[in-house]
Amino acid sequence: ANNDLKTQESLLDEVSQLNKILKEVKGSDTFFDNPSVSKEEKKNILTKIFKDKASDKLMNFMMILIDNNRFSYLEGIEKQLIELIDQAKGVV
Repeated sequence: ANNDLKTQESLLDEVSQLNKILKEVKGSDTFFDNPSVSKEEKKNILTKIFKDKASDKLMNFMMILIDNNRFSYLEGIEKQLIELIDQAKGVV
């Protein structure tokens, strides 16, 4: 269970960094929510930005979010991870 917690915390760390970087990139929310921008194009941009900054797991996760038009859920996913980790630690 402790190993799972470490994995979740590591993922949370990465997702938090990702959200932070995306907030700093002006217009990124509009770009990733724009249906006229192809999924391939979105993936290419993400790969260029995060190739050496994100783990393979996170890169794959982001690609799945893009494929399913759920990339805008990233902030909510971060909040859910925080709640899950707090629960695992027994924080109320």
